[in-house]
Amino acid sequence: MPSTPGYQPNLSALMRCIAAAFTLISPLATATCGSLQVTSCYDDGSAGTLRSIVTCADSGDTVDLKNLTTSSPGCSNGTITLGAGALQIAQSALILEGPEAPTAYPIISAGGKSRVIYHSGTGTLEVSRLQIANGNYSGTAASGTFYGGCIASQGYLSLSGATVKDCHLDASGGANAAGGGVWAATGGSLFGGGVITGNSVTANGKGTGIAGGIATNGPISLDHATVNNKMASTAFGGIVSTSTGMSYVTSSTISGNSASYFGGAAFSGSVTIGNSTISGNNSSIERGVLAAIGPSIQIYNSTIAFNSSGGSGAEGVAAYFGRTATAFSVTMQSTIISNNTAADGPSDLYFASGGSVSGSGNLIYAPYAQQGSTPPSGFGLPAGTCPLLSPLRDNGAYFHTFTHALQSGSPALTAGNNSKNLSEDERNLPRTSTGSFGLVFTDIGAYEVQRDDIVFNAGFDGCP
Repeated sequence: MPSTPGYQPNLSALMRCIAAAFTLISPLATATCGSLQVTSCYDDGSAGTLRSIVTCADSGDTVDLKNLTTSSPGCSNGTITLGAGALQIAQSALILEGPEAPTAYPIISAGGKSRVIYHSGTGTLEVSRLQIANGNYSGTAASGTFYGGCIASQGYLSLSGATVKDCHLDASGGANAAGGGVWAATGGSLFGGGVITGNSVTANGKGTGIAGGIATNGPISLDHATVNNKMASTAFGGIVSTSTGMSYVTSSTISGNSASYFGGAAFSGSVTIGNSTISGNNSSIERGVLAAIGPSIQIYNSTIAFNSSGGSGAEGVAAYFGRTATAFSVTMQSTIISNNTAADGPSDLYFASGGSVSGSGNLIYAPYAQQGSTPPSGFGLPAGTCPLLSPLRDNGAYFHTFTHALQSGSPALTAGNNSKNLSEDERNLPRTSTGSFGLVFTDIGAYEVQRDDIVFNAGFDGCP
Protein backbone atom coordinates (compact mmCIF):
# COMPACT_ATOMS: atom_id res chain seq x y z
CA MET A 1 0.00 0.00 0.00
CA PRO A 2 1.43 3.44 -0.89
CA SER A 3 2.68 5.53 2.02
CA THR A 4 3.17 8.79 0.12
CA PRO A 5 1.04 11.87 0.97
CA GLY A 6 -1.87 12.01 -1.40
CA TYR A 7 -3.17 8.46 -1.07
CA GLN A 8 -6.30 7.53 0.86
CA PRO A 9 -7.32 3.86 1.14
CA ASN A 10 -10.79 2.36 1.30
CA LEU A 11 -12.82 4.87 -0.66
CA SER A 12 -16.53 4.03 -0.77
CA ALA A 13 -19.25 4.95 -3.29
CA LEU A 14 -17.36 7.51 -5.32
CA MET A 15 -20.34 8.48 -7.37
CA ARG A 16 -21.94 9.81 -4.19
CA CYS A 17 -19.15 10.75 -1.82
CA ILE A 18 -15.38 11.16 -1.67
CA ALA A 19 -13.62 10.06 1.53
CA ALA A 20 -14.22 12.57 4.31
CA ALA A 21 -11.03 12.56 6.33
CA PHE A 22 -7.32 12.60 5.74
CA THR A 23 -5.03 12.42 8.74
CA LEU A 24 -1.51 12.68 7.37
CA ILE A 25 -0.33 15.69 9.34
CA SER A 26 3.35 16.57 9.55
CA PRO A 27 4.97 18.37 12.51
CA LEU A 28 4.87 22.14 12.36
CA ALA A 29 8.04 24.03 11.54
CA THR A 30 9.61 25.38 14.72
CA ALA A 31 12.12 27.85 13.31
CA THR A 32 11.31 31.51 12.79
CA CYS A 33 12.34 33.29 9.60
CA GLY A 34 14.50 36.36 9.75
CA SER A 35 12.48 37.67 6.81
CA LEU A 36 9.30 36.46 5.14
CA GLN A 37 10.08 38.20 1.86
CA VAL A 38 10.91 35.99 -1.13
CA THR A 39 13.77 37.59 -3.06
CA SER A 40 14.91 34.74 -5.33
CA CYS A 41 13.30 32.39 -7.88
CA TYR A 42 15.84 29.65 -7.26
CA ASP A 43 14.68 26.44 -5.57
CA ASP A 44 17.90 25.41 -3.85
CA GLY A 45 16.81 26.15 -0.29
CA SER A 46 19.11 29.14 0.03
CA ALA A 47 18.17 32.33 1.89
CA GLY A 48 15.38 34.30 0.25
CA THR A 49 13.95 31.36 -1.72
CA LEU A 50 10.31 30.40 -1.43
CA ARG A 51 11.15 26.92 -0.17
CA SER A 52 13.41 28.18 2.61
CA ILE A 53 10.84 30.68 3.86
CA VAL A 54 7.95 28.20 3.73
CA THR A 55 10.06 25.79 5.78
CA CYS A 56 10.81 28.26 8.56
CA ALA A 57 7.59 30.31 8.68
CA ASP A 58 5.27 30.09 11.67
CA SER A 59 1.60 29.19 11.36
CA GLY A 60 -0.39 32.26 10.39
CA ASP A 61 2.53 34.01 8.69
CA THR A 62 2.33 35.68 5.29
CA VAL A 63 5.02 34.67 2.82
CA ASP A 64 5.64 37.79 0.74
CA LEU A 65 6.25 37.36 -3.00
CA LYS A 66 5.15 40.90 -3.86
CA ASN A 67 8.59 42.25 -4.76
CA LEU A 68 9.77 39.54 -7.14
CA THR A 69 10.76 40.98 -10.52
CA THR A 70 12.44 39.62 -13.64
CA SER A 71 15.69 41.10 -12.29
CA SER A 72 15.50 39.06 -9.05
CA PRO A 73 17.96 36.14 -8.89
CA GLY A 74 16.76 33.27 -11.11
CA CYS A 75 13.64 35.18 -12.17
CA SER A 76 14.42 36.01 -15.79
CA ASN A 77 11.27 34.20 -16.97
CA GLY A 78 9.14 35.26 -14.01
CA THR A 79 8.75 31.68 -12.82
CA ILE A 80 9.78 29.79 -9.70
CA THR A 81 10.38 26.29 -11.07
CA LEU A 82 10.40 23.67 -8.33
CA GLY A 83 13.29 21.27 -8.75
CA ALA A 84 13.06 19.59 -5.35
CA GLY A 85 9.46 18.40 -5.49
CA ALA A 86 6.27 19.89 -4.07
CA LEU A 87 6.37 22.63 -1.46
CA GLN A 88 5.55 20.91 1.85
CA ILE A 89 3.44 23.27 3.97
CA ALA A 90 3.11 21.75 7.44
CA GLN A 91 1.80 24.88 9.17
CA SER A 92 -1.86 24.80 10.11
CA ALA A 93 -2.39 28.15 8.37
CA LEU A 94 -0.22 30.08 5.93
CA ILE A 95 -0.62 32.82 3.31
CA LEU A 96 1.33 32.96 0.05
CA GLU A 97 0.87 36.47 -1.32
CA GLY A 98 1.81 37.95 -4.69
CA PRO A 99 1.90 41.57 -5.89
CA GLU A 100 -1.24 43.69 -5.92
CA ALA A 101 -1.07 45.15 -9.43
CA PRO A 102 1.42 43.34 -11.66
CA THR A 103 1.43 42.93 -15.41
CA ALA A 104 1.52 39.20 -14.69
CA TYR A 105 1.37 37.39 -11.37
CA PRO A 106 4.43 35.29 -10.46
CA ILE A 107 4.23 31.63 -11.49
CA ILE A 108 5.11 28.74 -9.21
CA SER A 109 5.56 25.76 -11.51
CA ALA A 110 6.40 22.13 -10.88
CA GLY A 111 7.49 21.71 -14.49
CA GLY A 112 5.27 18.64 -14.83
CA LYS A 113 7.46 16.68 -12.41
CA SER A 114 5.48 16.80 -9.16
CA ARG A 115 2.55 18.37 -7.39
CA VAL A 116 3.15 22.09 -6.64
CA ILE A 117 1.86 22.33 -3.04
CA TYR A 118 1.03 19.78 -0.36
CA HIS A 119 -0.59 21.35 2.73
CA SER A 120 -0.71 18.88 5.61
CA GLY A 121 -2.12 21.40 8.08
CA THR A 122 -5.82 21.44 8.88
CA GLY A 123 -6.30 25.21 8.96
CA THR A 124 -6.53 27.58 5.99
CA LEU A 125 -3.97 27.84 3.23
CA GLU A 126 -4.45 31.08 1.30
CA VAL A 127 -2.87 31.62 -2.11
CA SER A 128 -3.28 35.20 -3.25
CA ARG A 129 -2.40 36.74 -6.63
CA LEU A 130 -0.13 33.92 -7.79
CA GLN A 131 -0.22 31.38 -10.63
CA ILE A 132 0.14 27.74 -9.62
CA ALA A 133 0.99 25.71 -12.70
CA ASN A 134 2.20 22.53 -14.37
CA GLY A 135 1.67 20.15 -11.49
CA ASN A 136 1.64 16.42 -12.18
CA TYR A 137 0.84 13.82 -9.55
CA SER A 138 0.17 10.11 -10.02
CA GLY A 139 -0.13 6.92 -8.04
CA THR A 140 -0.88 3.23 -8.40
CA ALA A 141 -2.91 1.11 -5.99
CA ALA A 142 -5.62 -1.54 -6.10
CA SER A 143 -8.05 0.75 -4.25
CA GLY A 144 -8.20 4.09 -2.46
CA THR A 145 -7.80 7.62 -3.78
CA PHE A 146 -5.00 9.88 -4.94
CA TYR A 147 -5.76 13.59 -5.00
CA GLY A 148 -4.63 17.08 -6.06
CA GLY A 149 -2.63 17.43 -9.27
CA CYS A 150 -1.41 20.94 -8.37
CA ILE A 151 -2.56 21.61 -4.81
CA ALA A 152 -3.65 19.15 -2.12
CA SER A 153 -4.73 20.49 1.26
CA GLN A 154 -5.81 18.61 4.36
CA GLY A 155 -7.58 21.78 5.44
CA TYR A 156 -9.35 24.68 3.74
CA LEU A 157 -7.98 26.32 0.58
CA SER A 158 -8.61 29.97 -0.25
CA LEU A 159 -7.59 31.17 -3.73
CA SER A 160 -7.80 34.96 -4.01
CA GLY A 161 -7.11 36.35 -7.47
CA ALA A 162 -5.05 33.23 -8.07
CA THR A 163 -4.82 30.89 -11.05
CA VAL A 164 -4.39 27.11 -10.98
CA LYS A 165 -3.64 25.87 -14.47
CA ASP A 166 -2.35 23.03 -16.63
CA CYS A 167 -2.14 20.39 -13.90
CA HIS A 168 -2.85 16.68 -14.09
CA LEU A 169 -3.71 13.91 -11.63
CA ASP A 170 -3.66 10.24 -12.57
CA ALA A 171 -4.49 7.05 -10.67
CA SER A 172 -3.99 3.52 -11.94
CA GLY A 173 -4.34 -0.06 -10.79
CA GLY A 174 -7.95 0.39 -9.65
CA ALA A 175 -7.40 3.47 -7.43
CA ASN A 176 -9.40 6.67 -7.82
CA ALA A 177 -8.32 10.25 -8.48
CA ALA A 178 -9.97 13.42 -7.15
CA GLY A 179 -9.10 17.00 -8.10
CA GLY A 180 -7.02 17.44 -11.24
CA GLY A 181 -6.20 20.99 -10.21
CA VAL A 182 -7.14 21.18 -6.54
CA TRP A 183 -8.16 18.95 -3.65
CA ALA A 184 -9.17 20.60 -0.37
CA ALA A 185 -10.37 18.32 2.41
CA THR A 186 -12.61 20.73 4.31
CA GLY A 187 -13.65 23.19 1.61
CA GLY A 188 -12.43 25.82 -0.76
CA SER A 189 -13.06 29.30 -2.11
CA LEU A 190 -12.09 30.91 -5.40
CA PHE A 191 -12.72 34.62 -5.71
CA GLY A 192 -11.44 38.00 -6.87
CA GLY A 193 -10.89 36.95 -10.48
CA GLY A 194 -9.56 33.51 -9.56
CA VAL A 195 -9.26 30.97 -12.36
CA ILE A 196 -8.99 27.17 -12.43
CA THR A 197 -8.28 26.17 -16.02
CA GLY A 198 -6.70 23.55 -18.25
CA ASN A 199 -6.50 20.87 -15.56
CA SER A 200 -7.41 17.20 -15.93
CA VAL A 201 -7.82 13.97 -14.00
CA THR A 202 -7.76 10.35 -15.15
CA ALA A 203 -8.21 7.00 -13.46
CA ASN A 204 -7.30 3.83 -15.29
CA GLY A 205 -8.49 0.33 -14.54
CA LYS A 206 -11.56 0.21 -12.29
CA GLY A 207 -10.93 3.58 -10.67
CA THR A 208 -12.94 6.77 -10.99
CA GLY A 209 -11.67 10.20 -12.01
CA ILE A 210 -13.45 13.00 -10.21
CA ALA A 211 -13.33 16.75 -10.97
CA GLY A 212 -10.76 17.98 -13.42
CA GLY A 213 -10.84 21.35 -11.62
CA ILE A 214 -11.58 21.21 -7.89
CA ALA A 215 -12.82 18.47 -5.58
CA THR A 216 -13.60 18.74 -1.88
CA ASN A 217 -15.56 17.13 0.93
CA GLY A 218 -16.38 20.60 2.20
CA PRO A 219 -18.52 23.38 0.74
CA ILE A 220 -17.29 25.41 -2.24
CA SER A 221 -17.59 29.16 -2.68
CA LEU A 222 -17.00 30.83 -6.06
CA ASP A 223 -17.18 34.61 -6.33
CA HIS A 224 -16.09 36.40 -9.53
CA ALA A 225 -14.30 33.26 -10.63
CA THR A 226 -13.83 31.07 -13.72
CA VAL A 227 -13.65 27.27 -13.82
CA ASN A 228 -12.73 25.80 -17.22
CA ASN A 229 -10.99 22.41 -17.39
CA LYS A 230 -10.26 19.38 -19.52
CA MET A 231 -11.63 15.86 -19.58
CA ALA A 232 -12.25 14.02 -16.33
CA SER A 233 -12.60 10.28 -16.76
CA THR A 234 -15.83 8.69 -15.54
CA ALA A 235 -17.35 11.44 -13.41
CA PHE A 236 -17.60 15.18 -12.74
CA GLY A 237 -15.87 17.61 -15.06
CA GLY A 238 -15.16 20.90 -13.31
CA ILE A 239 -16.31 20.93 -9.70
CA VAL A 240 -17.53 18.43 -7.13
CA SER A 241 -18.46 19.02 -3.49
CA THR A 242 -19.67 16.10 -1.40
CA SER A 243 -20.44 18.38 1.55
CA THR A 244 -23.94 18.45 3.01
CA GLY A 245 -23.40 22.13 3.75
CA MET A 246 -24.16 25.15 1.59
CA SER A 247 -22.05 25.98 -1.46
CA TYR A 248 -22.19 29.29 -3.33
CA VAL A 249 -21.56 30.29 -6.94
CA THR A 250 -21.74 34.07 -7.36
CA SER A 251 -20.87 36.22 -10.40
CA SER A 252 -18.83 33.35 -11.84
CA THR A 253 -18.55 31.31 -15.02
CA ILE A 254 -18.32 27.51 -15.21
CA SER A 255 -17.60 26.63 -18.85
CA GLY A 256 -15.78 24.24 -21.12
CA ASN A 257 -15.58 21.38 -18.61
CA SER A 258 -16.21 17.80 -19.66
CA ALA A 259 -16.60 14.33 -18.21
CA SER A 260 -18.52 11.13 -18.72
CA TYR A 261 -21.07 12.24 -16.09
CA PHE A 262 -21.94 15.71 -14.74
CA GLY A 263 -19.59 17.62 -17.01
CA GLY A 264 -19.90 20.99 -15.25
CA ALA A 265 -20.46 20.68 -11.51
CA ALA A 266 -22.07 18.49 -8.86
CA PHE A 267 -23.13 19.50 -5.36
CA SER A 268 -24.23 16.92 -2.81
CA GLY A 269 -25.45 19.57 -0.39
CA SER A 270 -27.43 22.76 -0.76
CA VAL A 271 -26.30 25.35 -3.28
CA THR A 272 -27.05 28.95 -4.18
CA ILE A 273 -26.14 30.06 -7.71
CA GLY A 274 -26.57 33.71 -8.56
CA ASN A 275 -25.50 36.15 -11.28
CA SER A 276 -23.54 33.33 -12.94
CA THR A 277 -23.10 31.59 -16.29
CA ILE A 278 -22.84 27.83 -16.81
CA SER A 279 -22.13 27.20 -20.48
CA GLY A 280 -20.43 24.89 -22.95
CA ASN A 281 -19.93 21.97 -20.57
CA ASN A 282 -20.30 18.40 -21.80
CA SER A 283 -21.20 15.00 -20.37
CA SER A 284 -20.32 12.33 -22.90
CA ILE A 285 -22.54 9.60 -21.42
CA GLU A 286 -25.39 10.99 -19.33
CA ARG A 287 -26.67 12.85 -16.26
CA GLY A 288 -26.35 16.33 -17.62
CA VAL A 289 -23.83 18.97 -16.72
CA LEU A 290 -25.14 20.41 -13.45
CA ALA A 291 -26.46 18.40 -10.52
CA ALA A 292 -27.61 19.80 -7.18
CA ILE A 293 -29.27 17.32 -4.84
CA GLY A 294 -29.24 19.03 -1.44
CA PRO A 295 -32.29 20.11 0.52
CA SER A 296 -32.12 23.74 -0.61
CA ILE A 297 -31.37 24.84 -4.18
CA GLN A 298 -31.56 28.49 -5.17
CA ILE A 299 -30.85 29.78 -8.67
CA TYR A 300 -31.31 33.46 -9.48
CA ASN A 301 -30.38 35.85 -12.30
CA SER A 302 -28.22 33.24 -14.01
CA THR A 303 -27.77 31.71 -17.46
CA ILE A 304 -27.37 27.95 -18.06
CA ALA A 305 -26.96 27.44 -21.80
CA PHE A 306 -25.24 25.55 -24.63
CA ASN A 307 -24.34 22.55 -22.50
CA SER A 308 -24.63 19.03 -23.93
CA SER A 309 -25.09 15.47 -22.74
CA GLY A 310 -24.90 12.07 -24.36
CA GLY A 311 -27.76 10.84 -22.19
CA SER A 312 -31.46 10.84 -22.93
CA GLY A 313 -34.61 11.42 -20.94
CA ALA A 314 -34.14 12.66 -17.37
CA GLU A 315 -30.50 11.49 -17.46
CA GLY A 316 -29.68 13.85 -20.29
CA VAL A 317 -31.00 17.18 -19.01
CA ALA A 318 -28.58 20.05 -18.47
CA ALA A 319 -29.77 20.89 -14.95
CA TYR A 320 -30.84 18.11 -12.57
CA PHE A 321 -32.19 19.30 -9.23
CA GLY A 322 -33.25 17.39 -6.12
CA ARG A 323 -32.93 13.83 -4.95
CA THR A 324 -35.63 11.23 -5.55
CA ALA A 325 -37.64 10.33 -2.41
CA THR A 326 -35.86 13.02 -0.37
CA ALA A 327 -37.50 16.33 0.55
CA PHE A 328 -35.98 19.33 -1.16
CA SER A 329 -36.95 22.78 -2.34
CA VAL A 330 -35.96 24.65 -5.49
CA THR A 331 -36.34 28.40 -5.83
CA MET A 332 -35.55 29.83 -9.25
CA GLN A 333 -35.85 33.48 -10.15
CA SER A 334 -35.07 35.41 -13.36
CA THR A 335 -32.93 32.62 -14.83
CA ILE A 336 -32.39 31.42 -18.40
CA ILE A 337 -31.98 27.68 -19.04
CA SER A 338 -31.91 27.18 -22.80
CA ASN A 339 -30.03 25.81 -25.81
CA ASN A 340 -28.94 22.71 -23.89
CA THR A 341 -29.08 19.40 -25.76
CA ALA A 342 -29.21 15.70 -24.93
CA ALA A 343 -29.06 12.61 -27.14
CA ASP A 344 -32.80 12.86 -27.76
CA GLY A 345 -32.91 16.60 -28.45
CA PRO A 346 -33.27 19.85 -26.49
CA SER A 347 -33.36 19.14 -22.75
CA ASP A 348 -32.89 21.88 -20.19
CA LEU A 349 -34.30 21.13 -16.74
CA TYR A 350 -35.47 18.28 -14.49
CA PHE A 351 -36.84 18.34 -10.94
CA ALA A 352 -36.83 15.03 -9.07
CA SER A 353 -40.09 13.97 -7.43
CA GLY A 354 -40.85 14.73 -3.81
CA GLY A 355 -39.75 18.36 -3.76
CA SER A 356 -41.27 21.81 -3.95
CA VAL A 357 -40.60 24.27 -6.76
CA SER A 358 -41.21 27.99 -6.74
CA GLY A 359 -40.12 31.04 -8.67
CA SER A 360 -40.99 33.53 -11.38
CA GLY A 361 -39.54 35.50 -14.26
CA ASN A 362 -37.66 32.52 -15.74
CA LEU A 363 -37.09 31.43 -19.33
CA ILE A 364 -36.86 27.64 -19.67
CA TYR A 365 -36.79 26.64 -23.32
CA ALA A 366 -37.24 22.85 -23.03
CA PRO A 367 -38.19 21.50 -19.58
CA TYR A 368 -38.26 17.71 -19.33
CA ALA A 369 -41.91 16.78 -19.93
CA GLN A 370 -42.09 13.77 -17.59
CA GLN A 371 -40.47 15.38 -14.56
CA GLY A 372 -41.79 14.58 -11.10
CA SER A 373 -42.20 18.17 -9.88
CA THR A 374 -43.83 20.48 -12.38
CA PRO A 375 -43.02 24.19 -12.30
CA PRO A 376 -45.94 26.19 -10.89
CA SER A 377 -48.00 28.56 -12.96
CA GLY A 378 -46.32 31.92 -13.29
CA PHE A 379 -42.86 30.31 -13.26
CA GLY A 380 -41.86 32.34 -16.30
CA LEU A 381 -42.17 32.69 -20.06
CA PRO A 382 -43.81 29.82 -21.99
CA ALA A 383 -41.71 26.76 -22.83
CA GLY A 384 -40.25 27.04 -26.31
CA THR A 385 -39.40 30.74 -25.94
CA CYS A 386 -35.91 31.26 -27.39
CA PRO A 387 -33.80 33.81 -25.46
CA LEU A 388 -31.69 34.84 -28.49
CA LEU A 389 -28.30 34.58 -26.84
CA SER A 390 -25.00 35.81 -28.25
CA PRO A 391 -21.90 33.59 -28.09
CA LEU A 392 -20.02 33.19 -24.81
CA ARG A 393 -17.33 35.86 -24.51
CA ASP A 394 -15.90 38.63 -22.36
CA ASN A 395 -18.59 41.30 -22.52
CA GLY A 396 -16.72 43.79 -20.39
CA ALA A 397 -16.75 41.99 -17.04
CA TYR A 398 -14.60 43.59 -14.36
CA PHE A 399 -13.01 40.21 -13.56
CA HIS A 400 -13.23 38.95 -17.17
CA THR A 401 -15.76 36.20 -16.57
CA PHE A 402 -17.55 35.28 -19.81
CA THR A 403 -21.26 35.83 -20.38
CA HIS A 404 -23.93 35.43 -23.06
CA ALA A 405 -25.20 38.86 -24.13
CA LEU A 406 -28.88 39.19 -25.02
CA GLN A 407 -29.59 39.95 -28.65
CA SER A 408 -31.54 43.12 -29.40
CA GLY A 409 -34.83 41.29 -29.91
CA SER A 410 -34.52 38.87 -27.00
CA PRO A 411 -37.77 38.13 -25.11
CA ALA A 412 -35.63 38.03 -21.94
CA LEU A 413 -35.24 41.82 -22.07
CA THR A 414 -37.15 43.50 -19.18
CA ALA A 415 -38.98 40.20 -18.46
CA GLY A 416 -37.09 39.19 -15.31
CA ASN A 417 -37.07 40.27 -11.68
CA ASN A 418 -34.58 41.35 -9.07
CA SER A 419 -35.85 39.38 -6.08
CA LYS A 420 -32.43 39.55 -4.37
CA ASN A 421 -32.18 43.34 -4.80
CA LEU A 422 -28.90 42.98 -6.66
CA SER A 423 -27.07 46.16 -7.51
CA GLU A 424 -25.00 44.56 -10.31
CA ASP A 425 -25.09 41.80 -12.91
CA GLU A 426 -22.28 39.26 -13.43
CA ARG A 427 -20.21 41.93 -15.19
CA ASN A 428 -20.44 44.29 -12.19
CA LEU A 429 -22.68 46.62 -14.19
CA PRO A 430 -26.05 47.93 -12.92
CA ARG A 431 -28.60 45.14 -12.56
CA THR A 432 -31.73 47.19 -13.29
CA SER A 433 -32.73 49.92 -15.73
CA THR A 434 -35.28 52.69 -15.45
CA GLY A 435 -37.74 53.24 -18.27
CA SER A 436 -40.63 55.60 -18.94
CA PHE A 437 -42.62 56.88 -15.95
CA GLY A 438 -39.85 55.70 -13.62
CA LEU A 439 -40.58 52.01 -14.12
CA VAL A 440 -37.70 49.72 -13.16
CA PHE A 441 -36.89 46.74 -15.40
CA THR A 442 -34.67 43.68 -15.00
CA ASP A 443 -33.54 41.34 -17.78
CA ILE A 444 -33.58 37.57 -17.33
CA GLY A 445 -30.19 35.89 -16.92
CA ALA A 446 -26.67 36.79 -15.79
CA TYR A 447 -26.30 39.60 -18.33
CA GLU A 448 -28.13 42.90 -17.88
CA VAL A 449 -28.20 45.04 -21.02
CA GLN A 450 -26.81 48.56 -20.49
CA ARG A 451 -27.64 51.67 -22.51
CA ASP A 452 -24.10 51.85 -23.91
CA ASP A 453 -23.84 48.16 -24.77
CA ILE A 454 -23.24 47.45 -28.43
CA VAL A 455 -25.02 44.23 -29.36
CA PHE A 456 -24.06 42.62 -32.65
CA ASN A 457 -26.68 40.20 -33.87
CA ALA A 458 -24.11 38.66 -36.19
CA GLY A 459 -22.92 35.39 -34.72
CA PHE A 460 -26.37 34.75 -33.26
CA ASP A 461 -26.81 31.40 -31.52
CA GLY A 462 -30.31 30.13 -32.17
CA CYS A 463 -32.35 27.52 -30.36
CA PRO A 464 -32.48 23.85 -31.43
